[in-house]
Amino acid sequence: MPQLGWTLHWSRHALTGAPALARAPHPFLQVIAATWLTAMLLLLSTAVAQAAPANDDIAQATPITTLPFTDSTATVGATRAPGEWTCDGSSDVTTTVWYVFTPAADTSIVASTVGSDYIITLSVHTGEPGALTQIVCNQEYDDHFQSQAEVHFAATAGTTYFIMVGCGYRYCPGGDLRFSLDATQHLELTIALQGHVPPISDDLAAFIAAAREAGSGLLSQHLVGLNATDIGQGGPGNGVDEAVPMSFTYPAFAAISSAILTVTLTPQDRLIGTDALMVIDTGQHVGNDLLQGLPVGQESTVRINLQNVEVNGPSHWSGGFLEPLGRTDQTPILLDGDLDLVYQDDAIVHSATLTITGTPRATLAPAPPQ
Repeated sequence: MPQLGWTLHWSRHALTGAPALARAPHPFLQVIAATWLTAMLLLLSTAVAQAAPANDDIAQATPITTLPFTDSTATVGATRAPGEWTCDGSSDVTTTVWYVFTPAADTSIVASTVGSDYIITLSVHTGEPGALTQIVCNQEYDDHFQSQAEVHFAATAGTTYFIMVGCGYRYCPGGDLRFSLDATQHLELTIALQGHVPPISDDLAAFIAAAREAGSGLLSQHLVGLNATDIGQGGPGNGVDEAVPMSFTYPAFAAISSAILTVTLTPQDRLIGTDALMVIDTGQHVGNDLLQGLPVGQESTVRINLQNVEVNGPSHWSGGFLEPLGRTDQTPILLDGDLDLVYQDDAIVHSATLTITGTPRATLAPAPPQ
């Protein structure tokens, strides 16, 4: 069997500095070297061929037109342009991508790259491309060198903001970016329905019409307004076997931390224990547990937490009361900016007030033409 390896020979030429005869590598090692070189060339060609992201340059910044906004993209292949800097003003930033937005109203904003898998410099700028002013910058990362960069700033209506996301050290290849932008201000909004005729949305009117046509439940009988006002739906106005439709309309929310419905009413019949509020979007009956036991003929106020409210079966009876079916959170149907309700059915409803606290869904100015 042939032996693999090298035989080392010393000669006087090595000691005197005279040239020694070079020995060719073994063919097996030549194959290994050629394979390694091929692999390196393949990796290099792949990296060179990686296309840059569409928003690699500020001139092609991704426009943000609604909040909340999220984007996931690979920044491998992104480049750096002159004038793009890290937070401390060094030129080490690499693989930058850009976003741009213009709010239509003053809004508190948070931009975040949490969840990205590389070290990120996140900065916000005003001005024009080529003459930008940095207003805030952050470069944070965890023990695994994954981005924790997040910035907060007050955005002014009509001002254009350019957001740069770059890798925070030289020779960084980029990675998988997770970028988000959202409003952070909290708004407490109160809508009070008072007087006599509460507003009825188109959706609620269509629901009532369909229910009346189908002869479904109390909606096919008497409908009245606040304070038992006749609204032309055949109601005698005595608060017995009557339904009160009402609609709340308000700006849309991105997130809601509190939602309270307060109803002032005077029970007119001992069957107040069977009353409830129908939530039209879900068809659920809620609030029955809070109405049970209210004194007949005496004005009372009921406060309903719509994020933790008891749901009652509309056709199941237990001891003369609607059967509880568990508790639910009505937040998902509140986000879009409308709530349609029908109170049923043995009380005169005097007023209803909806108070919502949360983060409004910001309305942004149209993106400038590209």
